[in-house]
Amino acid sequence: MLLGGIIVTYIGISLICSTSQLSDGENVNNSLIKTIVSCFAVTWLNPQAIIDGSLLLGGFRVSLPSEMSKYFILGVCIASFVWFNSLATFVSRFRSRFDKLVKWINIICGAILIFYGVKLGYSFIQLIK
Repeated sequence: MLLGGIIVTYIGISLICSTSQLSDGENVNNSLIKTIVSCFAVTWLNPQAIIDGSLLLGGFRVSLPSEMSKYFILGVCIASFVWFNSLATFVSRFRSRFDKLVKWINIICGAILIFYGVKLGYSFIQLIK
């Protein structure tokens, strides 16, 4: 818990101190195969995605009648497609305004991480008393 608290606090401080810069100089001319492999890796090699995809969606699916499962999966796929495409379009459209917004998001997230890190450290101290 102490090591976790130190690491989480460090990540929070690093996030607050980081600078956010969106550059227009990114190379977006990647091959289709490279893009598909990257998307696959981010989606299916991510432990959080595996947990969410199998446990959370599986739990929701079990609560539905069996004849509704195909509609549930279709709805999840459509919602995911709409969400990520809307998010990408929004960020792409308003990228010039995101530097300040990203900085504030980093500050808020960093403060929350620092709070959790200090709380983990405090829990460790309480545990050893």
